[in-house]
Amino acid sequence: MELPLKEIVFNEGDPKLGVLALSLVKDPAIRQTKVYFSAQKPMKIIFSDEEKGIFFAPALIPDMKIYRNQDGEEFNLTVSRDTILKIAVDHAKNNRANEINLEHKEIGNKPDVVNGVTIFQALLTDEHTVPQVKGYEDLPLGTLFYGAMVTNPQIKQGIKDGTFTGWSIHAMFESRAVKLTEVKVAQDNSLFIDGEIAPGSLVYSNRPSISLINGIKSEIKNLVWENQIALEDGTVLTLVDGKIVEVNKPMAATELAKILNSYK
Repeated sequence: MELPLKEIVFNEGDPKLGVLALSLVKDPAIRQTKVYFSAQKPMKIIFSDEEKGIFFAPALIPDMKIYRNQDGEEFNLTVSRDTILKIAVDHAKNNRANEINLEHKEIGNKPDVVNGVTIFQALLTDEHTVPQVKGYEDLPLGTLFYGAMVTNPQIKQGIKDGTFTGWSIHAMFESRAVKLTEVKVAQDNSLFIDGEIAPGSLVYSNRPSISLINGIKSEIKNLVWENQIALEDGTVLTLVDGKIVEVNKPMAATELAKILNSYK
C-alpha cells in the first residue's frame, strides 16, 4: 500500500518556525512538531582536509521521500527545492549557522549546542553555478550542503568512525498532505501530478513506485519533459523542466459563441 505523502511547509512570516540548529547524527527521527530531517540513507561525511578537520555533507535533498512514523501515523515526508531555498535563507538570516548539537539532544526544549564545530560554508546546487559536488554527483539540483571545521577531537573521531554520518535539520515546520492527481491525455494515457493542476506542480509520466535494487530501496518516477501537454478535457499545460508554469483551460461553448457573434 502506498503511504500518504506530506511535504514541509515553511511560513516565513511565523517567528516560531524555522531552523533551530544543525545536528550531527547517525539515525535521525521525527517527534511531534519538531522535524528532525536528513537523508533517507546514510551518507558518509566527506573530509576535504582531514588534518584540518574540514568536512562537507548534504543537509536537505529536494523531493526525497523519507519514511516517518509519528505517534503511529505512517507517512512519507518530503521537501521541495523552493522550500529548501527559503529554509537556507532563514537559517542564515537568524544567525543560527553555528548552533550545532549531537543527535538532536535538547536541554529545556532548546538545542544542546556543542563547541568545536564551526560552519563556514553553505551551498545550494543549481544549473548556473555549481550543478554537482564531488562525491555527491547523484544528488539532484537544489540540494543544500554545509561545510564545517571540526576542532573537537571526540566529534572528529565520531565522524571518522561513522558515529556521525551526516547533517540533520533540527527545526520547527508545518506539513501538509500532497495529493497525487491522475489526469487523462490522448489515447487513454495518464499522467500524474504532485498536487493540484496548477502552476508549480510537478508532472510525472508514471505513478511513483518503489523498486528494490541490490537491497537498496529506490523511488522510480519520471518527469514529463514536453513543453506542452493537452489533457483529455482540452486543458493545455505549459511545462518547464517537468513543472507546470501555465494552465490554459478550454473555452466554454457559450463564451466561444459570444466571441463569434461579436464579429457578425
